[in-house]
Amino acid sequence: MNAVTLSRRFSYTNQFRDGFKKLHPIDQERVRRVIDDIKKEPDKGKILQRKPLSFSYRIGDLRVVYEFDDESLTFTACGPRKKVYKRLQETSSRKEDLP
Repeated sequence: MNAVTLSRRFSYTNQFRDGFKKLHPIDQERVRRVIDDIKKEPDKGKILQRKPLSFSYRIGDLRVVYEFDDESLTFTACGPRKKVYKRLQETSSRKEDLP
């Protein structure tokens, strides 16, 4: 583990927390293990085409979506693939509507 990884801040959006709470306990445990992996190697995920600074990590039909840089790692969404991407699309279109 390098020094950058050790000093990185971790955070979770409300959207991530809400999605996580809705998962079955077995799926929650699977997501927890993946979060630990992502914290060690955040560039392990797939870059999202429509959100170039976001990454997605696949766990069967579930997705964990996150963003990171040298200082922070933010988990932005979690849940079934279809619902996660739909919610992300809705939130990004709302941001574009703001003045």
